[in-house]
Amino acid sequence: MPMEYAMALPQGGRAANPEAIRRVAVEAERLGYSHLWTNDHITSPQDDRGHISPFMFDPLMAITVAGAITTDIGLGVQLTAPYYEPLWLANSLASLDVLTGGRVLASFGIGWSELEYAALSSDFHTRGARLDEIVEIIRTAWSQDFVPFETPHYSLPAVKISPKPAHPIPLWISGTSEPAYRRATQIGDGYHGHAVQDIVIDNVDEKVARIRKDRPEDSFTFSVYTWEWDLARRSEDEILAEQAAYEAAGVQHVVIALDTAELDTRLTNIGRLAEILEIAPR
Repeated sequence: MPMEYAMALPQGGRAANPEAIRRVAVEAERLGYSHLWTNDHITSPQDDRGHISPFMFDPLMAITVAGAITTDIGLGVQLTAPYYEPLWLANSLASLDVLTGGRVLASFGIGWSELEYAALSSDFHTRGARLDEIVEIIRTAWSQDFVPFETPHYSLPAVKISPKPAHPIPLWISGTSEPAYRRATQIGDGYHGHAVQDIVIDNVDEKVARIRKDRPEDSFTFSVYTWEWDLARRSEDEILAEQAAYEAAGVQHVVIALDTAELDTRLTNIGRLAEILEIAPR
């Protein structure tokens, strides 16, 4: 299957504002990108310097704005699932999927900021185990009614989530460690990796092979999120070389995040990338 190219919305930092989110969403759909994506940070602890930006729109709110002014493009949202109550997540994602005509795709990770977990009154040290339970709870809530849950970390009465999603929402697992790879292949519909932290041109074959030995089917998606395809960072030749390496290794989905604060320049670069990558317009 051909590789998909998605575009991250300008959701955080100097580039983030309502007009930028709307214009990037409309332009990415017009140019033929497969999905829009948002990321998840809720708060910025004073002493935590690892955050991308202290200014970031809520991921579900931002993707909802984008979904309301587009019609066909997919809507990807990357969430640190253990921040949230599982039934809240199930209801929010199902509602968004119905309201946008069945376009939602979600990636769940466990995050890395212990201070952010503390600020949210969520246990950092059980986040991996809780993610496993959250995925099971959400899938059950989307397919059945009045099923009680008793897991090591959740005690939920028999309740109903309605509406159900408009389509089977894929749940990808993100992360950069062996436990994340195992979790993706055991409970995920796909794996969502990160180029800057983990997957680079020199090891993409190895990373794809690690996932594919347990999940060889094409329906299980191998995705990469990259900041490295920004024309402000890399030449066209470098981007094309990495594209060729990803495609040869079997990467199926690439999310492109740009770091350009000026909106017109960002839109120009989104258009130029569509030409370089030979994305067919809608």
